[in-house]
Amino acid sequence: MPWYEWLIFMVLIIVMLICAKEWWQDSELKNTWSSTSTKSASGFQQKLRLLDINLAPISVILGIISLSVCTYVVINYAFPKQQGIAIIMALAIMLSSYFLLDDLVIWRTKKVETELVDAMDTMHSSLQAGLSPLQAISTAANLAKGPLKTELTEVVTRLSSGYDASQAVHRLVSRYNTEGTRLFAQALVARHQTGSDFSAMLQAVSQLMRQRIEQYQYINSQMSATRYAAIFCGLMPYALIPLFMSQEQQWFTPLLEHPNGANFLSTALFLQIVGFFWLRKVLKANV
Repeated sequence: MPWYEWLIFMVLIIVMLICAKEWWQDSELKNTWSSTSTKSASGFQQKLRLLDINLAPISVILGIISLSVCTYVVINYAFPKQQGIAIIMALAIMLSSYFLLDDLVIWRTKKVETELVDAMDTMHSSLQAGLSPLQAISTAANLAKGPLKTELTEVVTRLSSGYDASQAVHRLVSRYNTEGTRLFAQALVARHQTGSDFSAMLQAVSQLMRQRIEQYQYINSQMSATRYAAIFCGLMPYALIPLFMSQEQQWFTPLLEHPNGANFLSTALFLQIVGFFWLRKVLKANV
């Protein structure tokens, strides 16, 4: 490969090592999933369990590496002279898998936090109707769906079994460590330790979280036009190439046969991948 393809290759290797370092840091022992268990789970395992992926971390990592190798083999088979492009795409697949996992975790966490706000409204209404805090949480758990239903049911089960409030909400906060879950947990702990008005605290937390969610949705909507424009501009070349080639089969041949054609393609692909990750970082709305 020419020197600039080696340069691109080394840059992608450095980026991959940075991501591997973050994965390694995530693998440090953290809080346990259950207060009755002494087995610690790594941050990567927590992400997989949060997404209901019941696989060992090493299996997922090997699967991502296998997918990258398959990508390299397919591209290298289709374009034997474009090894630089094959290497770039293989490493891009590996990096994209890492970021995709993080994005899925963030999406799942925000979804649970949003549903928790509705559940707190249900608890508040149940408390106003005269139910006890435990009965109010149980009612909200029965009406909830998906992961939140599982977590609230676990809270009710632990409270009914005699666990204190901090132990009851430990798994919820460990899995979905957001502002909303922490405020709900503190409200429940304060209710059990000091006898505070649980209904008033839930109402205040619910109002605060709704304002935060509305702010996030507003910022996200303001950036949606830029996000869709970036996606459109990024995918347009890949849509136009087959269209032009269907009209003229030799349309792409001059670039491939040019002495520096492979270098042009490798550089363009590398810059597009870097631009994609840069825009992803800039357009993430963290409120």
